[in-house]
Amino acid sequence: MTSAEKELKKPNPPKQLRSDTRQWSSGRVKFAVIGWKNKPERNYIIFEKNFYGKAQWPDQKFNLRYKDWVNLKKLIDEDLNSDTKWEQKITVIDQDSLSDLIQKNPDIIKKVLSNQNILKLSDASLESLDQLAVKLYEIKAEKINLILK
Repeated sequence: MTSAEKELKKPNPPKQLRSDTRQWSSGRVKFAVIGWKNKPERNYIIFEKNFYGKAQWPDQKFNLRYKDWVNLKKLIDEDLNSDTKWEQKITVIDQDSLSDLIQKNPDIIKKVLSNQNILKLSDASLESLDQLAVKLYEIKAEKINLILK
């Protein structure tokens, strides 16, 4: 057996590809993706939920293979969506749709800014909020200049 054949036959154990933790006052959720970069269909996801203090629930741990995840996602997104309403997407296609959304929900910006999870927004989302603030400042400055003229 050549050295290349021996190398090919070596066991290739799975590795942790990614992990993250979300924490709140009563507990935390950890997740990790375990598997192989070149074989995503063999990867699995580990979810672990731990409660702090005297919780009424025991800690929970789930290992989901790709097929399990696809089936669970289909169940939540399609079969249970009419009951859970978890996935409430707002699709903004064009300027008119955005204008209509703001007109029907004039306090939408206030709701976004007062959301308790605002600090968990992505960097791109926070950058968009910064751009919105700059644009609002420019509009207000323009209105003040018109009044002063």
